[in-house]
Formats: sequence, C-alpha cells, structure tokens
Amino acid sequence: MSGLAVASFVFGLTGCLSLFGVILGISALRQIKRDGDRGRGFAITGIVLGGICNGTAAILVIASFAAGS
Repeated sequence: MSGLAVASFVFGLTGCLSLFGVILGISALRQIKRDGDRGRGFAITGIVLGGICNGTAAILVIASFAAGS
C-alpha cells in the first residue's frame, strides 16, 4: 500500500489541509504507476475530497467578497 496514497486520503478528509491531499494524491498516482504499488483508490479519493474542499473554500471566499461590496 502506498504511503502517499493513504496520506492523500487523510489530508483530503481534513478541511484546512486538503490542498496537501491533492498534491500527495497526484504524487501517489505517479508512484503507483511507476512502482506498481497498491492504493490507487485512496489516491483518487484524496484528490477528489481535496478538490471538493478547496472548491468549496474558494466559493465561500468569493461569495464573502461579493456580499461585502
């Protein structure tokens, strides 16, 4: 099991560190493809969860700026 994939999954679950989930997930997928390790599902899930958290945060920031002006 790829340690990067598991770390990507864990960071993807956290709200404030979800960017690390995306970065580690991409790194894990590259490592899994190169070395043939397991954990592709964890890496993809970390990327998706991190993307959702980052997208939600971006929308909230934009909405707060739009509401403030």
